Amino acid sequence: MLKIFLNNNKATKKSCLKSPQLALSNNERQLLRQAKIKRVGLAELTADHLIDIGFDKKRAAYIIALSQFQTLASVGLASANDFWAIGLRSLNDLKQADPFTMYEQLRKKTAKGQLDRCVEDVCRCAVAQVKCLNLSEEKKQWWYWFSQRGQHCGGSSSD
Repeated sequence: MLKIFLNNNKATKKSCLKSPQLALSNNERQLLRQAKIKRVGLAELTADHLIDIGFDKKRAAYIIALSQFQTLASVGLASANDFWAIGLRSLNDLKQADPFTMYEQLRKKTAKGQLDRCVEDVCRCAVAQVKCLNLSEEKKQWWYWFSQRGQHCGGSSSD
């Protein structure tokens, strides 16, 4: 059984942590190797850990946030980058977010305001996972959330 623990912006899944997809520079990879930090363990760290080994402050925060977001089922690098692009910096930020509002913010950032509606499903899935640590495996799949498209967390429909 996988459990996500939110503690001081730290996210960990006990057993089966997945290695986050990250676009790291050669220098960043070298810094991580020298510090004996594996990508799979990044979500358990704080940005200060990376700053201490030589990372820029903003870049450290970005890497940690993307690593934490990717501990969630159905969230890959593209979705993690989307969350960052709309100002989410941690799983605690995500926990406070409204999935429909997230989708609308992302839609407005895209060219011509067009964005696949499945992105809203991913937003719903991610928020549900940080709000309910015992979420069923079925509900951790983005396609489960199709029926709630266009609704704010309060349940009101909006177009």
